[in-house]
Formats: sequence, structure tokens, C-alpha cells
Amino acid sequence: MSPAWLILLLMLCGSSSTVSIRYEKFYQKQSLGFSVDNRISCIGCILLVSLTEQLAQVHNSSIQDAMELLCSYLPEKPNVSGLCTVLIEIYGAEIIKLLNHKWNGDVVCHAMKLCNNDPDQPVCHIYQQPKGGIRKAIMQAEKTVKQSNFMKKSEIVSNVYLKLCSLPILRNICDAMETSTPLEDFDHDNFSGFPTLRGYHWRGRDCNDFDMSIYPGKRPRDWDALNDSNCNGIWGFDPEDGIPHEKKFCEGTDTKGIIVLGDSAAAHFHIPPQWMTALNMSKETFADLPMALSNELDWPQFSLYTGFQNSTNGIPTNSLYLHLRNLNRCNHRDYQSIARN
Repeated sequence: MSPAWLILLLMLCGSSSTVSIRYEKFYQKQSLGFSVDNRISCIGCILLVSLTEQLAQVHNSSIQDAMELLCSYLPEKPNVSGLCTVLIEIYGAEIIKLLNHKWNGDVVCHAMKLCNNDPDQPVCHIYQQPKGGIRKAIMQAEKTVKQSNFMKKSEIVSNVYLKLCSLPILRNICDAMETSTPLEDFDHDNFSGFPTLRGYHWRGRDCNDFDMSIYPGKRPRDWDALNDSNCNGIWGFDPEDGIPHEKKFCEGTDTKGIIVLGDSAAAHFHIPPQWMTALNMSKETFADLPMALSNELDWPQFSLYTGFQNSTNGIPTNSLYLHLRNLNRCNHRDYQSIARN
């Protein structure tokens, strides 16, 4: 199973466990190896419902046709499009019913328990509140949902979801999401040659993922005369004087790496505007979706702190890491982002 496919399932279905009587048990005891942030599920639901409404208006089509069109725009590899179709089978009838009552995405997603309804907290909403207040609208919408078979279907989804991370094939992915360590890390040194799933988009690229004594930022071993122990691309020695290149070019240059601890701002959480605009939407719109999902909708490779790639929209990355690297090439690959949403 593709990691991006699973992550989309965890993000969009994660809080489906809150639909059933397991709501209190799940959030208080955290029976999974990790807990999915309800805010991500909530925002994801509201965006998808809003896009469905937009597509229906743009193409003058039914809600059902708009949902199917949205799924057709999603990547087929990994099978994100197929998962979207499954989600329509589970939630589609209720979404259509609620939207036909002219409720907005906030009310729809709260009524379906994809957004947290904590009575002690203000109701999070994106749209302007309906007349009479959002809580009243949610209560009315919930009555509509309770009259359908939605609760039974959601109970099934909940039972499946609660067991996902207990499966051996998925346990490592769940652990990687919880511990912020690379999924693909053969030598277990917390550095990887794979870009996403907490790989080198987050920490310097491991130049030898089969030797745990070799990783970016390491103090060079014997001035890297024989191999590149710190992965900065500088190793070997000058045959004329026998001095290792690392010693000749890096000794006394005050090499420095950068590590950032923080939240979604430090991780560069970002939803591209084209994902939220139905007017010009096509299959090309979501080309980066699998990569973004594998990075938890963060883009650390473009961030202020550890960014090292230029974005596809032509805006150059101007990060602290690149400043350090440009001042001293001995700092190459010495960056770590341990930020989380």
C-alpha cells in the first residue's frame, strides 16, 4: 500500500472514529499508537465540501457529479482517486443531503463529526455563521444525519481505522508520523535517502543509508580522508601534500548547521491556492498532492529555516540554511527540521 494513500486515509478518515461511541475512549485513552489531529481532518473536510460546491456551480452540475469530477482530478498513482471514490461511497449521500439543505461546509463537517464538537470550546468555522448561530445549525443538521444509515457505516469505518496501525505493514508508517523520524532509514541514524515521510526534505540527505556512522552534520572522521562521513561532498586528500580536503577547506571555518523545532509555521504548512479554486481545476492541479500528503501537507524543502529547493512557481527559496551553505560550503546538507503541525 502506498504511504501517500494511507496518509490521506488517516487524515480524512482519522476522526471518523469520533462518530461512534468510541469518541471519548479514543481521545482520552488514545488507543492508537498515535493520534490524528482533528483540525487536519476538519479543514480537509471543509475544503473538500467547499470544492464540491464550487465545481457544481462552475459546471452547472449536481453535487454527485461534482464529487465524481473532483475524484477524477486526483492522482491515480498512488490510488488517491480510488480512495476519494471510497469516501464518496461512505459520506456522499449525507453530504448531498446536507448541502441540499443549504448548509455550508462548516455545518456539514461538524454534523458528520469530522470536526470536533467540544461543548467547552468555541466552534471553529471558516464561513460566516448561519442565522441563529452555528451551534443551532449543527444540531439541526445532526438530526438529518441521524435519520440515515450514516452512523452504521461510520461505525464500520471507525472499527477499521482503530485497527489500521496495529497491522505490521502499516505500523512503521504510523510510528514515523508520531515520532517525526524517517520511514525509510535502513541504518537507523534518523537520516534517509528518501525525500518524504520525514526523509531528506526534513533532514540532510544520507549519502550512505547502510552505515549508521555516516550522516549529515557529523564531525568528520579522520578529516574524511577516505570517505565522506558527514555527507557534505568533501572527502579525499590532495596527492601533492597529503592533506585531506576536509581539513584544507573546512578547518577553522566555523562550520554550522541548523536545527528548527516548532509548529506548522516552522514546518511550512501550506495548501496551494490552486487546490481551492474550482474554476481552472484539472488533473494537473493536484500533481504534487502525493508528495504533499507524504510530508503531512508541509513543505520543509521551501521553508524559511531549512529550505533548499526552489518552488515550482518560480519563487526562489531564501532560507537560513542556504545562507549558511552559501557562506561556507562545508555546511552542505547540515539541516534538520523537527517541526510538526
